[in-house]
Amino acid sequence: RLDIDTADVPPDRLPAGVDARPDREGKVRVGLWSAWQVVAEHLDGPARSLVTGDSGAELRDLLSIRNHSILAHGFQPVQKNEWDRMQEWLQERFLPVLESLAKQSGLKKPPPQLPREAPASVLEFDGGD
Repeated sequence: RLDIDTADVPPDRLPAGVDARPDREGKVRVGLWSAWQVVAEHLDGPARSLVTGDSGAELRDLLSIRNHSILAHGFQPVQKNEWDRMQEWLQERFLPVLESLAKQSGLKKPPPQLPREAPASVLEFDGGD
């Protein structure tokens, strides 16, 4: 909806508190928390509420668990209680917001899950660019 690529964020679209500078290629790349701050800056309603106040503190804590885990940048396994907490937050807070935004964008019914298998055409590699 925002038409912002987190791998090349226009500096004028960055919120005041986000510390991001152009890299060697002149692109401003932002991490996941900074991307959420961009969302909070430019969207009203439930998307903003995920990032602000107590919800924002919880989101930041969950992102920290993810970032330090083997699922992202770290080496720690995700403990069962952390995984359960993430799942609960996703089900109760994130998915309702995502579904609401999907409906606003014209998606009539979101898929029940990501595809389990990719079509053969996606899996084929022709050695091209």
